[in-house]
Amino acid sequence: MERATNHPPHQLTFPNKSNEFCLPGQPNDWYDMIVNKYNLKKHTTLPEFRKTHVSLCAMADMKLEDIKYRVGHKDSKMTKQVYNYLYPEREELSADKFAQFIETEKDLF
Repeated sequence: MERATNHPPHQLTFPNKSNEFCLPGQPNDWYDMIVNKYNLKKHTTLPEFRKTHVSLCAMADMKLEDIKYRVGHKDSKMTKQVYNYLYPEREELSADKFAQFIETEKDLF
């Protein structure tokens, strides 16, 4: 089976052992177990972990379509609306990359 990206097909973020949807409260239970095991103070919420994950994906230059898949949105428009604060910086970086390309390849024009 060919894959367009480097993640397995239908890989959930919080799966059970059979890679199926876990019970809705399961990620919170896992989080509580980690906090208790390592004597951590509970400061970070699960949605904050999700935002951090998406931020790191964007910083790693993952395609918006791949990020959409990872967070389970139906379309990339939804992902961009929810995480819009990540993209102004990326658009500026894209413009800088394009300007560098034009500068290094100016002999083509």
